[in-house]
Amino acid sequence: MRGWSSGAVALAMSVTLSACGSNVIVPSVPGDALPGHAASVVELDASRVASDAVHPQELETVLGDAGFVGGRERTFSDPGPPPHRVQARVMQFGNVEGATAYLTWLRGHSSELIGDVEPRSAPELLDAFLVQTVPNACCPKNVPIFLTAWRSGAAVLSLEVAGAAVTRQDVLDLAPAFDRAMGGAR
Repeated sequence: MRGWSSGAVALAMSVTLSACGSNVIVPSVPGDALPGHAASVVELDASRVASDAVHPQELETVLGDAGFVGGRERTFSDPGPPPHRVQARVMQFGNVEGATAYLTWLRGHSSELIGDVEPRSAPELLDAFLVQTVPNACCPKNVPIFLTAWRSGAAVLSLEVAGAAVTRQDVLDLAPAFDRAMGGAR
């Protein structure tokens, strides 16, 4: 597909779902959106997303109230050195307000998904936030995990980046690349 941007390819590979009587497009995460080996795309429904949370019923209710339509994720891995893993996710909502509501919940409850966290300076993307797991002395093999998310129209894009040598700067470099691959202009 010479000359096509990753965002156009993602849009071309999208599935159209029906929500509230209108067609809403849930974009796919392109295999070339980020560096590393790309796994297959995983379809996300509310119960699958909620299963990641400490309180899944609460998250499922939040998603329902926010008009969650569907989502997709793809994991990118690089054996290194140093090894790392990036989970790229797009969550589509029926409208901007729903995406904002979910992003607000995620910002306030990210510890329910990845453990105790500390806020970090976020990427310069719409409503973005960035958190990092707090090191745990009880488990010396824990690796740093960063979670960043931002809104793109009625969608929430997120990256969960993990690896022994992963830094905040790595996340700051990956976020705009993922945003561009998903059709953003950043």
